[in-house]
Amino acid sequence: MKFIPKDFQKRLDSLILFIEKERKSPDPARRLEKFKEYSDQKTNEEERLFFIFLTSHFDCPETAELFFHQINWKAIKEGQKIHPACEVFFSEGAAVKIGDHRRNFRCMKNQDRVNYTEKVLESYRIAIEKIGSQHNYFEIDTHTEFDVLYRRMEEIEGFKTRLPRFDHLERVSRIFNCYTNPDSFYVTDSSGPRDGLTLLFTGSRFRKKAHEMRHYLQGAFISDWNNYCEGRYKIDSTMDWKAILKILEKWIIDNAKEMLQNNLEPDRMYVFDLESHLCNWQKEGNDA
Repeated sequence: MKFIPKDFQKRLDSLILFIEKERKSPDPARRLEKFKEYSDQKTNEEERLFFIFLTSHFDCPETAELFFHQINWKAIKEGQKIHPACEVFFSEGAAVKIGDHRRNFRCMKNQDRVNYTEKVLESYRIAIEKIGSQHNYFEIDTHTEFDVLYRRMEEIEGFKTRLPRFDHLERVSRIFNCYTNPDSFYVTDSSGPRDGLTLLFTGSRFRKKAHEMRHYLQGAFISDWNNYCEGRYKIDSTMDWKAILKILEKWIIDNAKEMLQNNLEPDRMYVFDLESHLCNWQKEGNDA
């Protein structure tokens, strides 16, 4: 591996063109429109927050809406048993759509889905009960630091990994007017965005060359990169690969916006959107 500026620029140009294409595509907008439509129907804030949680659990607003009518937050708070509602919802032969970001859940048999959903919702109920409300748990009024909520959600069953937590906080931010935003993609906890980042900067996906990639990032890449960039993006020779990836995250977050033909509006969803674009771009890219 070797960092070659002209090759990096070629991949960067490819990413920017991909972002421009995705921003013009109607499909993401349609998916978001349906999610917001269902959410807006919940005039009670706690029920709206519960619907958003269900959407993150299923990774599908249509399925979340159907389940919401099986059991809502008021019923759960008042002690209604969760298991029977799950049994009815996942009845034998029921076709329940679960999104691509919940592959393990999607591959489960119906009875396993029943038990898993019960565990997730019961864990969520207990977590919320300790703080008093979903409003308080997610600190809706305070625009709290993203990382505080990201770490807090780790206590919820089914949300211990990076992807569901990141997805959920993005959904809450979109509904509650971008109340919190990340300053990174948390790539060291991820696979897709991490692969996108390493593909962009090195020409190879991390997961396919993990050992070689870590060795390169902590070795030859440092001088290659420092000869290319300036100032605050320079890498210290004592940094490990995770710290180096965080600097590369910062570089693309700070620089991608300026490279777009029609700059993204300076709203808080920018990092969420860029993370999604980077992940989708790497699925279409080629390894070196």
